[in-house]
Amino acid sequence: MALPRALSGGPNGPPQKFGPIRSTLILAQLLTLIGFLIILGGLSKLQKTANALTLAAGNAAGDSEAAAITLVYTDVFQSAGQVPYPNNPKHQFAFQWFILFLELIIFVGIAVLATFPATILRLKHALASILTYAFVLLTLTGQSVLYFHRNAAAKSVYGETPINVTLAGILIVLVANGVTLITLGLIGTGSDFQATHPGHPGSQHDYDVRSKQVAQDDTPAYTEVPSKV
Repeated sequence: MALPRALSGGPNGPPQKFGPIRSTLILAQLLTLIGFLIILGGLSKLQKTANALTLAAGNAAGDSEAAAITLVYTDVFQSAGQVPYPNNPKHQFAFQWFILFLELIIFVGIAVLATFPATILRLKHALASILTYAFVLLTLTGQSVLYFHRNAAAKSVYGETPINVTLAGILIVLVANGVTLITLGLIGTGSDFQATHPGHPGSQHDYDVRSKQVAQDDTPAYTEVPSKV
């Protein structure tokens, strides 16, 4: 008896089901999205504060207080491992914005490809390499924000809440990225992601062979009926 097309996968290949590996990958992308939105909220507030800073204008006017603030500003960002922009503070968080939108691009790519198991199986090594690069950069960003979280001067200028919100979002995305990397490594080892080479359990080749066998078994045998003379 032939299997129903919905169960056998029909002419387009084996059935695409949401097994544990694929489900974990999708959940990791949802967690990434949540972390992204949290970072976006905190970083937007930090950027708004940075846009309002006028350190260079105060120095030009001979404001000794502004000059002192500029020295503290420069020291804080250098200690956090970032290049300070005392003459143009609105560009101070450019690196964080770059990392945030790099994460967004990777998130969208993996989330879309997760709906196409055969495609993500072929591209998993490239995706893992790009995500590892973003993971390292995001870790460095987290270290900088963690320094701001522990520095009284940074909290007095930018506010403790935006810094904490940004840090929480970064930690969530880091966890989600770690789960994604592990899941990408497991793709091809479970039945929910079919391999493409012969001999692998659940491979496309083996599926085609089984489909032909089912079709042959389902064909009625021909019985010759003797003709009457």
